[in-house]
Amino acid sequence: MKPSVLIPVFVALAAAVTWAGWRTGLSSVSEPAAPERRIPLSTTPAPAPVTGEYTALADPSWQPRKGRALTDILAMAEKLRFSTSLETQGELLALLRELEPDEIPSALEAIKKLPPPLPSSLLEAVLSRWAAFDAPAAMAWMQQLTAKQRDDVRGAVLSAWAQRDPKAAWQWYLKAWADAPEPRYRLEQDFPLLIHAWARQDLKGALQACLSEEKHGTFDGWTGLGSLVVLPEYRESLMTLLTTEPMDGKKRQAALRSTLLCWSRHDPAAAAAWLDTYAPAKDDNNFVWSISERYGRLDPQANADWLYKRTPPEKRDEIMSYGLAQWARAEPEAAGDWLERVGVTDTGAKYMASAWAHRDLDRAVGWARRVSPAKRADAVAEAIAGSVTGMDMSHDAKKPLDVSKYAEAAGVSAEDLAKRVEKARQIWGSRL
Repeated sequence: MKPSVLIPVFVALAAAVTWAGWRTGLSSVSEPAAPERRIPLSTTPAPAPVTGEYTALADPSWQPRKGRALTDILAMAEKLRFSTSLETQGELLALLRELEPDEIPSALEAIKKLPPPLPSSLLEAVLSRWAAFDAPAAMAWMQQLTAKQRDDVRGAVLSAWAQRDPKAAWQWYLKAWADAPEPRYRLEQDFPLLIHAWARQDLKGALQACLSEEKHGTFDGWTGLGSLVVLPEYRESLMTLLTTEPMDGKKRQAALRSTLLCWSRHDPAAAAAWLDTYAPAKDDNNFVWSISERYGRLDPQANADWLYKRTPPEKRDEIMSYGLAQWARAEPEAAGDWLERVGVTDTGAKYMASAWAHRDLDRAVGWARRVSPAKRADAVAEAIAGSVTGMDMSHDAKKPLDVSKYAEAAGVSAEDLAKRVEKARQIWGSRL
């Protein structure tokens, strides 16, 4: 196996609990009903196992150390610490993660003395290796590092500790939290790493830890648990636990939403199929968005079809933004054909008009005029404003656009339309 194959494994925890999920706040919608029967789950193969141990993927016949002495490894670290080659970095980190327990203290001292700037990845590799044997000692040694270095390596150490003794790692985290001054966001970001490693040993225990904590306002504290959904061997147990375990309704919503967001980054079609089978709350838009935002990037037509099929006719206008927002901008012809096939709605027509505004004003107005009469004038004005704003920014406008020829399409006088266009232009300008 090439060392480059190992790189994703070293950072798999960070990748699995993709921190985009942290940018989304906890859901506040009502509790969904529990499913009445077991929910079939996708058998789509998952990516590489999420683990801090590179040996989980390494070919047993490939031995990175090959008899090299510690002095040779440290010389390699000094020479290659800033290498941009994935293969050399992969081999170096693999070597550091194979150190014997009695080699670790001297390796850390040598690495710490390397000329600045010191890549935190080197310290992280050795400290997480140490944590697999003696996490308290690794944590104690870590305290001599700078604040930034501690922030960079602490999560990996906690993760390695939690793989061996999750409750001890948890107690350390709680004390560190109590002792830490504000702001605590750098400590908060370690929480999902700890929980993810814990959940692989004790899923229910990790869930209870998530339920007990109320300290993760900056980040989504459920991502560590929810990221297990990408691993088939954990998926069914995780989803069953999240849908049946007694808990506050808002917390269940938050946990499911974060989990679906992680799942949809890996396999949005499977996540969508699960949601269709799950007995959702009356308002499940947070769940739908968690899937659709990613599904629409991967396969916009499949995403749009899924949204259309699962939505009652009287509510289909409400989901057009999920289906068309990205698609119409990227592929207006294909998105428009789909909308014609399923039926044009006010929201759908507005998205199509916006998508065409910078490309072809006549086509944009053609879509805007299909909006219902009460909203049509503003839709036409917004299409014109979008086009004019784009022309202004590209310096293509040689003279003011005569909007009067679109007054008939808008259903208002030329003067009225001009005022609406000006108002819409101000709104467009405030968004730029």
